[in-house]
Amino acid sequence: MTVYRWRLHLDATKPYWITGKRAAAVLGVNEARLRVLAAKGFVPFATHLDGTRLYRREQLELVAQGRAARWPGNAARWVGPRHAV
Repeated sequence: MTVYRWRLHLDATKPYWITGKRAAAVLGVNEARLRVLAAKGFVPFATHLDGTRLYRREQLELVAQGRAARWPGNAARWVGPRHAV
């Protein structure tokens, strides 16, 4: 079995997988809020064999764009769907 070596791509400008810090920046939330959103199933992620959560950058960018289009004045602050808060 081949293990994905995600650390090799940390400095890439547009990597396929990103870690929590970059994922939170894409969504405009802090890392703690990202973990809550992921735990509730609002933000998809994959868990690497070493336990690191990895997020698909393009997927998160789509979520962020959708949020910005839906709530233009609140694009920088996301609390998730109303029923989940």
